Amino acid sequence: MRYISAICLVCLHAIASGPLLNSLGISADEKIWSQAFYYGIWSAILYFVAASILVITFWGSLHGHYEEDFDLSHSQRTLMLQTMAFLTFLLLGALLFSKLEDWNYLDGVYWANVTLFTIGFGDIVPTTVLAQALLMPYALIGITSLGLVINSIRSMIVERGSQRLDARAEEQSRLNALRKLVRKGKGDMLTPLECGDSPADVSIRELERRYLEFGLMRAIQKRASSRRKWTALIISAVSWLCLWLCGAVVFFECEKRGQGWTYFDAVYFCFIAFTTIGYGDLVPKSNAGKSFFVFWSLIAVPILTILILAACGTRLPILEQLTFLQTVT
Repeated sequence: MRYISAICLVCLHAIASGPLLNSLGISADEKIWSQAFYYGIWSAILYFVAASILVITFWGSLHGHYEEDFDLSHSQRTLMLQTMAFLTFLLLGALLFSKLEDWNYLDGVYWANVTLFTIGFGDIVPTTVLAQALLMPYALIGITSLGLVINSIRSMIVERGSQRLDARAEEQSRLNALRKLVRKGKGDMLTPLECGDSPADVSIRELERRYLEFGLMRAIQKRASSRRKWTALIISAVSWLCLWLCGAVVFFECEKRGQGWTYFDAVYFCFIAFTTIGYGDLVPKSNAGKSFFVFWSLIAVPILTILILAACGTRLPILEQLTFLQTVT
């Protein structure tokens, strides 16, 4: 009830603030919302998503879908600590360089984000000798910390998800293989041995059974592993496309008024930033665009890394055959 009442209270405050703003006599064209305002909007959205997930988890635990006692695993605790350390390092670096270069602090956060993610647009650069000298150790430590965070994300999501997918896929493949044996009339190979069987019959049936079970399990495990890899690749690719195209919509809305961006410009910019190419020909200049880019890049670059790792673990059968033929020849 408190969760629902809080949402209703926020909606009522938003509705009530409209007449107050209009009574000031300021037109909509004269209003410029700061980066801090937009950071508050993106933070509120993230808090809402996090609170919704907590409500769903609480509801699931009440109905027996989740365990009531939940403890962080070693990989989850490591990821949490590494993420907190990286964000703290990023924000402290933004504060330091904003003082050295006389930047706005939130512009410093944007610069630190572009720097540590190795995007390098070049729209904001350090000009003093002291800042340039401090940049080298700051970037080296920050990029290394980012690599550790991405590796922890990959280990927790890909490996933990692969174990569950492997088990489900292997069980489904086992059931399908049993159905095929029954349809082919070979179901008697799976019947248990009886005490009255002769030694000769027992040995023959036992060898046939073990040979069949060994080949069947090898085929099931191989098929389940392949299915798991393709599933992980598809999920990563869909997540990457959604974040790419949906992020382009937000950047288009943020920059179309100030810079005249088209949707294709936003798609192109997202791709250049996604892949850390960073030409710098298109950069966000609005307060909304800069603030959203910080949140977007914190999600986008790790997802692209996971997609590349998933693609490296998936090989087409024809490529495996060509590799085998080249090895033989």
